[in-house]
Amino acid sequence: MANLNRSAKSSSDWNIYDLNAYNIQTQQEDTATFFGDSNLPLPVIDEEIITTVSPG
Repeated sequence: MANLNRSAKSSSDWNIYDLNAYNIQTQQEDTATFFGDSNLPLPVIDEEIITTVSPG
């Protein structure tokens, strides 16, 4: 087996080959399952974000 020299790189530069090389797998999960609690607080959203009208 080849001994590959791997250097650090930004997460945005990773590709499927890097994930496979390090045996990294991802899976979709809803928030409650991820945190192990279905009683989570609602996210706080600034009123300005909700009421701002997009130009156009």
